[in-house]
Amino acid sequence: MKAKSITSLFVCLLGFSAFTSSCEDMLTPDITIGSDGHRTIADTVNNYLGIMRCVQQVAEQTVILGEARGDLVSTTSYTSDSIDRIANFKNPVDGENNLLNRAGYYKVINHCNYYLAHVDSIKTLNYNYLMKKEVAQVILTRAWAYMMLVQNYGRVPYITVPVESAGTGWETNPAEGWVSLAAGEENLLNRLMSTGLLEQACAYEKLHGLPAYGTYNNGAVQMQSTLTMFPSDVIMGELYLLCAQTKADYEKAAQHFYNYLSDEKICVGTIRSGRAIFTESRNNGVSTYNLYSSDWAPYLKAGNYKDVSSGGVITYVPSAASSNFGLVLKRIPEIYGFKVSSTTSTITVEESDPSKDYVSTSGNVAVQGADYRLRQLQPSEGYVKLNESQPYAMFDSYATDAKAVTYPKEAHDARLDASAPYVHPMDIDGRMRFIHKFCMGYVDTKGESGGGYSFRYSIPLYTIPQIYLHFAEAINRAGFPRYAFTILSHGLNAQYMPTGILYKHVYTDVENHAIYLEPIIDSVVVPADDKGANHITPYEFAEAEGKDWLKFSDEGIWKNMYGIHELGCGYSSQQNVRYTYDNVVEERIAQEASRSGLNLAAARKYARRMMDEDSGDDTTTPSDDDTATVWTLHQLPIKAPSAEALAAQINAVETLIADELALQCAFEGFRYYDLMRMARHKNLDTNFTANYGSVWMAWLIARRDLNLNPYESPANKGNTTIFNLLSQGENGWYLSSPY
Repeated sequence: MKAKSITSLFVCLLGFSAFTSSCEDMLTPDITIGSDGHRTIADTVNNYLGIMRCVQQVAEQTVILGEARGDLVSTTSYTSDSIDRIANFKNPVDGENNLLNRAGYYKVINHCNYYLAHVDSIKTLNYNYLMKKEVAQVILTRAWAYMMLVQNYGRVPYITVPVESAGTGWETNPAEGWVSLAAGEENLLNRLMSTGLLEQACAYEKLHGLPAYGTYNNGAVQMQSTLTMFPSDVIMGELYLLCAQTKADYEKAAQHFYNYLSDEKICVGTIRSGRAIFTESRNNGVSTYNLYSSDWAPYLKAGNYKDVSSGGVITYVPSAASSNFGLVLKRIPEIYGFKVSSTTSTITVEESDPSKDYVSTSGNVAVQGADYRLRQLQPSEGYVKLNESQPYAMFDSYATDAKAVTYPKEAHDARLDASAPYVHPMDIDGRMRFIHKFCMGYVDTKGESGGGYSFRYSIPLYTIPQIYLHFAEAINRAGFPRYAFTILSHGLNAQYMPTGILYKHVYTDVENHAIYLEPIIDSVVVPADDKGANHITPYEFAEAEGKDWLKFSDEGIWKNMYGIHELGCGYSSQQNVRYTYDNVVEERIAQEASRSGLNLAAARKYARRMMDEDSGDDTTTPSDDDTATVWTLHQLPIKAPSAEALAAQINAVETLIADELALQCAFEGFRYYDLMRMARHKNLDTNFTANYGSVWMAWLIARRDLNLNPYESPANKGNTTIFNLLSQGENGWYLSSPY
């Protein structure tokens, strides 16, 4: 297919009436229009919903582009040429298929530009607040579209006015310049912030909230309109994290994520009952381990409401149940190998007065089963081995010590068999792993799918676990790897966080930059409970003083949480001696050093030094009899880790966050974007080589088809063509622009 021009294909010379939705379209709001004959609300709502339809049209390509190029999926012998060229970085031409459509994002942007150019000219009368809510959402939606553009295409034209004619030449010589993730004026965040509109949108939303359109009827279920919207703190946090150039940018990202999570009180009980687990049964001394994923599975099914207790969705794109109700988004499960069909049915509803009888129409999307001939993307060997290599920690119910923890070799990350269980495909014997994220079926205790597939009537753009992990990513890069690790291990529970310390910096040797912290209160109280965050050192705790985004003392908000790792790998209790900061971070530092070329002995020695510099000479450990452990200055010297040690730990924790994003959010369309973002941050870290992040990302993706555990045989680069392309730097990361 020939590449299409942004301007010639999607010129938006549409009046307000052109956006008006038909009564059959699911994006028809369930709201009551005023009876005074004033049409402002109706007109502006229809314009806003026109923008939402444009977002619908790019949702599937966003997910597939974000997943196919990552390390969690592989192609099959039934993969189409178009998907294969994307997945294997064969530089496909924009426009050659409907997944390669840069103009689709510009359609969203152009509709937003048209709305913003005309909205002030409307007489709003009593509808000011509704208009401001909509204006905020249009600005935030445009920001999201630009984020997707720069992540997929790199450097793109920046356009904030409606395109009213073809042939402007803006594809190659944009009047307003370019945007990218580079530093300086072109930086997307800098450009979006330069006019003040983005800050205004955030202020509008904070003051007035989100537009209230009730629900959308997709033909099968009611979809919450608020879940189709972009919360301002989520978008701002994502922008700062994506475009970060300095430590201050990471701090601002962390603050926005913190604001969203705390303001919405998404923390209280969040993810508390949403775990995939193994249980043990023992017969004649022989143990059997059974999988139970039903508590975690609602996270996959979430689509009709914000299910906080099971993970939940923040923003989604809804799918209609049949074409009578709008756009049916079924391409993703089909690419993952499922037979999907949409049907429409009608019935005559009889009323007591026959003249009032009416015809009721409904729709349904049915998943008939898994078909290996449809499976264009499958779970990669790398993804499966990542899951299988995770130690699963469980309390040994048969031990005399009630707190004894065991790590059965038969268990692994239990989310694997919920996300991509074994399936017995149609028409053949045997079993294969099929990706379930968009059509969850029943999974038995052995990790095999028993059918009962249900279509997911939404495509998530942001989820609660994802934002928690991005929050951890921002905290980590802001210089607090131990706090970030708490989000992975135990969760941000107020009752288990360290308390009781305040320090001031004392500089003793300015020339050599030696410092120590003089205590105002001379001890740190670290709860010795099973869920204690006792890996947070007094130094890092002291540095957190005054950071609003590291305050977790309010038990009305930060309570009853699991760590994200606990959602699939058992409890990160005090008795779990494997998943601890000292163990896993030291191991990851050594693994990263080995990947970078050090022999194993040298890598381990380096890792030990990086951890020793941080921990001082403390030898105290909490005892079972303590209600709390008190770290005094005599037990644990309060000293800053060296820049080298802190950088090594931050880098290691970031890779652990990348692992957790894979384990929790696999196949939802985020993976390649996550890897690119982290690779850029590693490239900007002056403590490492200039191309460190590029090589890290290239190594992960190139090894996706190898049947190797993470970091096993690190010299084996897998697909050297992909490795050589991606490791050279950002020029090889992006899709080709049409001009």
